[in-house]
Amino acid sequence: MPSGKRSAVLGPGLSEVSSAECDQHYGGNIEHPLVLVVDHDPVYVSVTASTLLDAGFKALTATTAQEAMQHFKVAKPDIVLLDYLIPDETGLELLRHIKESCPELPVVIVTSLWDKDAAAEARAAGAVDYIVKPVSADTLQVEILARLIEH
Repeated sequence: MPSGKRSAVLGPGLSEVSSAECDQHYGGNIEHPLVLVVDHDPVYVSVTASTLLDAGFKALTATTAQEAMQHFKVAKPDIVLLDYLIPDETGLELLRHIKESCPELPVVIVTSLWDKDAAAEARAAGAVDYIVKPVSADTLQVEILARLIEH
């Protein structure tokens, strides 16, 4: 793209992230990776963030797509853990927005919704995995590190 910008419709109040920003700032921090945890349940995001912090990760949390995109643009996470069910967009819609801006950024769907078609659709949209809750802390840590090493 000539201008270095990827075009994306991100919904009200959400702006684009340039591909140059993505290439320069997102991902790649394996020593102290920043994980963006997005889920409709504030208790889940709090517990997950605490677990990740205890394991040596950095974590940001969001309970809406708009909040997630704000963190995404400012903090530039290394990986995103994304619920399929969030209030202001679906996780699938948010996944597509993230992937339009940063195709290489690993996004893992972590949800209580087991649906074979939803999992296939999420993978087709760019999710690197689709994990059904509950997920143990050890499994989550291994998943994050494996996905960061791959990318």
